Amino acid sequence: MLRLKEYCDKVRDDAYGGSVELVEDGITAMANEIRATEPKDIMTEIEGYVDSVLAVTSPILPLIHLLNRCMCFTEESAVGTQKCSDPREAFLELLEEIRQEQRQCVDKIGKVGSRLIARRDKVATFSTSGSVMRWHEVQGGVKIYKIH
Repeated sequence: MLRLKEYCDKVRDDAYGGSVELVEDGITAMANEIRATEPKDIMTEIEGYVDSVLAVTSPILPLIHLLNRCMCFTEESAVGTQKCSDPREAFLELLEEIRQEQRQCVDKIGKVGSRLIARRDKVATFSTSGSVMRWHEVQGGVKIYKIH
């Protein structure tokens, strides 16, 4: 089970191939953390998650989007515009919503990429990010060469 400390270590060590995987694991780590600890002050806990990740990351847009959505959640709760009886469950629902939004975006990128690259084309890339690999999955037959 991926926890926040292990995730932050991996982010700091640049262990991710792309921002898609970075955000997926960020969502998983936060969800696992909140399920495991069941904090009394969930808003302070969420802010702590964001601070921990920001301390070890570069400005990668999809990850910053995730962290921004988390902070908006805490701010809406603080001013009373976020109405929910169970903030923990509401936060877990938000994380899943963000995960689904990202997956839909990656699917769209994959479809566009598959239209741009003909079947059996060869593509050389230095990127093994989730969105690049999605081209391959959607197209079914594009050979992607990984350059190390």
